[in-house]
This record gives sequence, C-alpha cells and structure tokens, in this order.
Amino acid sequence: MTEKPAGQNNKFSSGARGPDRAARRRAAEAAGMTRHQMHTAMAIASIPEDEFEDLIERDELPTTSELPRIGRGHKEPKPKTSKLATLVNAWNAAEPDDRAAFLDMVEAPDG
Repeated sequence: MTEKPAGQNNKFSSGARGPDRAARRRAAEAAGMTRHQMHTAMAIASIPEDEFEDLIERDELPTTSELPRIGRGHKEPKPKTSKLATLVNAWNAAEPDDRAAFLDMVEAPDG
C-alpha cells in the first residue's frame, strides 16, 4: 500500500476541498440557507447545463425532489403516470366486489 502525499484526499487537510467547503457553508449561512438547502442547491447546480435545459423544457417538469437526485447521479425519474392511467390500473387490479362498490359510489345520487 502506498502512502498519499500530505494534503491529498485527506478531509482534514487544507487542500483544494477544505477552504471551498467552508466558503460554501459561510455563503449558504449568509443567504439564510439551511445545510440541507445548501446540499440540495449544490446537487442541482451539478447537473450539466445542457442536460438541465433538456429537463426543464419537457412537458412534464421535474419536481424539486427529482432535480437533486439527478444531480447526485441517480437515475432519471420515471415518466409520470396520468391520473386516468392510474385509475385504469387500479380498476384492472381490483376484485369484482371492489369494482361493484366503486360503481355504487359513483352512481349514487349526491345527498
């Protein structure tokens, strides 16, 4: 095993990462951001510009939860299922008694 020179890949060193982390944290605090908000913003900012543009030009915009996941390298979100498709899937998965109860509820007069 070879030793790494001092200051390389050492989270306690004052190498390239150290001051940047502290400066980012101070900037986030000055902006009134929580640590979680800072990490979320950094994840979103790490999405390459052309990919980010593609994401926000879609018909279905990514949610504020999906953007940080994409920035952290997780898979792109699955396409959203329409409400009608969700209802059809639920109908197909339902037992006959559940279907009958649903139809009774839908057909019942308001009262």
